[in-house]
Amino acid sequence: MKPIAFPRFQAGLSLIELMVAITLGLMITASLGYIMVGSRSTYRTQDASARVQDTGRFAMEFIGRNLLAAGRTDITPLFTDNRVGLPSNVVPITGTNGANTVNTGGIPTTRDVDNLTVVYQLSTLNGKTIRDCNGVDVGKTLNGGDILKGGGTDVGDYGSVRSAISMDVVDFELECLGNGSNNAQPFAEGIEDLQLVYGVDSNGDDAVDSWSTAVPATVSQIVAVQVCIMVRSLGNGVVGAPQTIRDCSGTSFTPNDTRLRRTFTSVFTLRNRVNPLPQ
Repeated sequence: MKPIAFPRFQAGLSLIELMVAITLGLMITASLGYIMVGSRSTYRTQDASARVQDTGRFAMEFIGRNLLAAGRTDITPLFTDNRVGLPSNVVPITGTNGANTVNTGGIPTTRDVDNLTVVYQLSTLNGKTIRDCNGVDVGKTLNGGDILKGGGTDVGDYGSVRSAISMDVVDFELECLGNGSNNAQPFAEGIEDLQLVYGVDSNGDDAVDSWSTAVPATVSQIVAVQVCIMVRSLGNGVVGAPQTIRDCSGTSFTPNDTRLRRTFTSVFTLRNRVNPLPQ
């Protein structure tokens, strides 16, 4: 006689097994959450750093392009006209040391920033337009005139462009005001500092003999300009703690926020000197 086989019922999880499973699940979830938060923080820092770098490079390129054009005269050797370079009453480069004061929101609490104005000449030859830094067609309104070909034929106009570069200390933006515009237009945001130092050639050998934070009385002695800007990230909470950094004046600056900051410095040689056109 065969023994009777009783059915075996499936046993459930014990309380201890359930608690262990829940604990392991929570540990895995917490680890994944920590990794995700860390990855998000890293991405935010890298994105802010890239934006700060792009802003710094663009601002330097914009300012440098204007400095390299300072005092430029649009020479047209195949034509005859009445130009003799920029008039003596037009200063090709000038600026103000400590033109505006910025509330830094940290220590030190304030900072003085500079401004810059450059003038250069353009023409309408070859279909070009005489536009200021705001994109406005200024024509021959600033010390301009006609370009004449042999026989007195008018073949175009020449005029001067004035670009006034300064910092909006309220919105922390670099802005430019052209001579054909009524309102300055921003070209770089997140700017906290703008400092200019002028390289002076006092003996006429086209080399810098000294550096001055103020524009020298004899403008033709300027052969180079050192530009420094400090850029900050637009968003807060990018770094874990307030970032101590040296501003463009060399002063250690400790803000009361957690924005990312970088300083950018470059020296631009002035290729155009205020000389008469070749005859």
